[in-house]
Amino acid sequence: MQHTAYREPIGVSANIAPWNFPCSNFVWSIGQSLVSGNVVIYKSSEEVPLFGKLIEEIFNQSGLPEGVFSEVYGDGEVGNILVNGNIDLICFTGSTNTGKYLYKVASEKFIKAFLELGGSAPGIIFEDADIDRTIDSIFGNRFLFSGQICDGLKRLIVHESKKDEVITKLVEKVNNTKVGDSLDESTEIGPLVSEKQLLALEKQVDDAIKKGAKVEVGGERLNINGGFFYKPTVLTNISFDMNVWEDEVFGPVLPVVTFKTEEEAIKLGNDTKYGLGGFVFTEDKEKAKRVALALKTGMVQVNNAIYLKPSSPFGGYKESGIGREHGKFGFLDLTQVKVVAEEK
Repeated sequence: MQHTAYREPIGVSANIAPWNFPCSNFVWSIGQSLVSGNVVIYKSSEEVPLFGKLIEEIFNQSGLPEGVFSEVYGDGEVGNILVNGNIDLICFTGSTNTGKYLYKVASEKFIKAFLELGGSAPGIIFEDADIDRTIDSIFGNRFLFSGQICDGLKRLIVHESKKDEVITKLVEKVNNTKVGDSLDESTEIGPLVSEKQLLALEKQVDDAIKKGAKVEVGGERLNINGGFFYKPTVLTNISFDMNVWEDEVFGPVLPVVTFKTEEEAIKLGNDTKYGLGGFVFTEDKEKAKRVALALKTGMVQVNNAIYLKPSSPFGGYKESGIGREHGKFGFLDLTQVKVVAEEK
């Protein structure tokens, strides 16, 4: 007897993507589903409707059979109608709260849900870390793209012997970084996506300051062409009841705490409901591996080694989501398995 395992498409996939990194999120979510043989109904964020329109125009010229890819436009209500329709799979990238709701919808329909959600990645700097070698990586993973990155470095956990050096160099980097109009080629950090996002960020920072946080740099919006700009901010004297520690901060704000031992660093790193990314800075390779494996996250960067790679899985632990994107991992998640037994 011969047994053969086949991978088959699941069916009709409802794919909902966020406003940040619209092109990357589209490729990661929709691309692997189409390759897997699924039919896709796509909804882009209402914050980037022109991107959605461009994608639809491209697909209309691609020669795909009619109905293989289609698109709907609108806000969360349109997305709700979509996922409650006649579909076989939900693929969502976005907030954890929305992801939890979609998980309930999927459970009631008894279908798969693929969820790539929020994060509050720890960055752990050990006493032997080479700060000069890694400061650009630390800065970039928190502040570039105005800090609007799901797996960005959002909580900095520094060995007490390195605190002064790290703070000094971060403040210097912030003060030498141009925040401004994204169409200006000299700009390094642009605006937040919307007034709503700016107000949410200000509320988180105000909460921290009221509870005793110290502003090392930043802590204020910038008046640039009437846009939604916020100066990159570093906060110290953090307590663990502050929103900037407990919740995801989707903007250029970085809380910094210190530790004494490796065990304490790991405990602080895991002190979150999220588990998407993680960052470890040390010259000790054995320590780096030990700590990386102890962090409850889906991905860990050691020093300047970037974990993003088309063949490597992207996704998280805990409330950061379910399933993985990229390579064979994403392909396997988006297919059904069928075994056929035949007589020889």
